[in-house]
Amino acid sequence: YSGAVVLENVKIDAAVAAVLNSNYGEKTITIKDSKLSILGTWTRNNTIKTTYVFEGANTVGTLSASEYAKYVLAAEGATLTAPEGATVTTDAENCKVVYEDGAYKAVDAHVAQIGETKYMTLADAIAAAQGGETITLLADITEDVTVNKSLTIDGAGKYYTGNISVEGSTVAVTVKNVKFVNGTGYAVTTNRIKSITVENCTVTDSAVMGFNVNEDANGDKIGGLVGYMNSGAGALTGN
Repeated sequence: YSGAVVLENVKIDAAVAAVLNSNYGEKTITIKDSKLSILGTWTRNNTIKTTYVFEGANTVGTLSASEYAKYVLAAEGATLTAPEGATVTTDAENCKVVYEDGAYKAVDAHVAQIGETKYMTLADAIAAAQGGETITLLADITEDVTVNKSLTIDGAGKYYTGNISVEGSTVAVTVKNVKFVNGTGYAVTTNRIKSITVENCTVTDSAVMGFNVNEDANGDKIGGLVGYMNSGAGALTGN
């Protein structure tokens, strides 16, 4: 009726339910490296939830759609191969759940890195960066940021939705290897900076295509750069 149950290295193929839980009492069912046809919840109490915790690599053909069933990935690297559409979470520190290749996966949620230090947002990495350092993206991100110091943002081929705004008369910034996509404005905008270098970036499916370079450090207009920067086309530099 309540308590904890562990199923490890179990393979059950049943027509009705491989595991059928009656929620008389609150319980946690841990499933590790197992393959089950159906997880079912027989609702007997409308206030009590059963938590299914998945460790290792697991496959479930059908997850109960009951609102009293909670699905949790235990740690980074845990996977649950199951149909898309369920609510699957993780309590693992600095992790998030993604659905790809037919499975829910607990993965590292850090999106940027400087040296050996990782950050949860690009803005956090920019705030921590020392002049001249390189920030490398670790994942596709959606974020608008402002850069007011000299540094390099290396997208490492990741997708970026948002705007990078560069400011500061002494600031020299390089943006490279970024795939800008689905933006609502320019991918990169600048105002009164020392220099901006864009290398090996693409801009696609955005409301405004390309890069807007407004003024140099002296306030002189130096024009806009609008359109596609094709991958591998070399460097685009504004001074």
